Amino acid sequence: MRWKNRGALAALQAGQPLCVPHEGSLDRVAVVSYVTRPCDTHPNYPDADGYLFVSRTYFADSRDEQTTVRVGRMLSRFVESRQDFSLPHLILEEIARLKQLGYLHILLLSHHFGNCRIGRAAERHSPHSRLPFLDEAAKRFPDVHLYPLRRDVFAATRLRKRDLQESAFEVLRYEAHQNMYRDGATEILRSLLPVYTFATLHVVDEAGKPQSGFCTYFFDAEHRLSDFNLQEATRANILGTGEAEETRRSLISVLRAIHFMESEKPSEKNRPLLPVLDPFAWATPNRTAAAGELEVLSRRRRGSILLSIPALLAHVTRVLHQKDLDDE
Repeated sequence: MRWKNRGALAALQAGQPLCVPHEGSLDRVAVVSYVTRPCDTHPNYPDADGYLFVSRTYFADSRDEQTTVRVGRMLSRFVESRQDFSLPHLILEEIARLKQLGYLHILLLSHHFGNCRIGRAAERHSPHSRLPFLDEAAKRFPDVHLYPLRRDVFAATRLRKRDLQESAFEVLRYEAHQNMYRDGATEILRSLLPVYTFATLHVVDEAGKPQSGFCTYFFDAEHRLSDFNLQEATRANILGTGEAEETRRSLISVLRAIHFMESEKPSEKNRPLLPVLDPFAWATPNRTAAAGELEVLSRRRRGSILLSIPALLAHVTRVLHQKDLDDE
């Protein structure tokens, strides 16, 4: 049983599909999850302001009262400057591909390296929430509903003893989140609407950090879109307003399934799997090696110098492609 349970986790991490009960009215939903990470900075060169753009795609297909969620491809691209974030071509290309495959409801989930994800201070790390990108996407794909999401993690302290059968709880509706954010709604939320929260009450292992807290997904509402009808329809779908309740159920069901795939980790206790507070370890690595970086020089007072292997490969790829074009 031990190897059977851990084998199931390894299968999910290797890209095998996850089957969950079908909810709502949508048959196909896609999720594009991405993160930006600085990879080209130097104190003596102001122009060195590059970022690494990494994305992963998930597919959810429903048939016979069952939804199959699987991990698609993972892409990375080097972005030379902050100005290039206004129209992230990697996301537009992925949306075009998903539309050809028949996915007209796409969740865009951004992660911010270094936490502090909510609020407008980190807006440049979420290019899909910017007005130029949303208007361009609506112009290119008028029949596709895009749902910009951000995620943030809040640690908490339990004031009561956890029951044996208790490991987590979830909040599904926007109305239920209002009490959670009532005190800081004016300063924190602005146009961010909490639509789903998964809270954990566990400690995965003795060496790990306590996992008590909650992970909340926010819908980044933009009220200045040129296509007003598409804007209101998207907002109604994610909030479940009126007849869009069944659409919301499908979207939240897929979001929950992907959260499960990314958050369940092996435990050294009796139970083989336990949820962690901050999922998506590939997007927010806690080790230099996990981020694909190599420490080449360590300095006590001035900090370390790191070499980003993905960024280096991106530069090499660009040079090789340019050479091929010159040869032609």
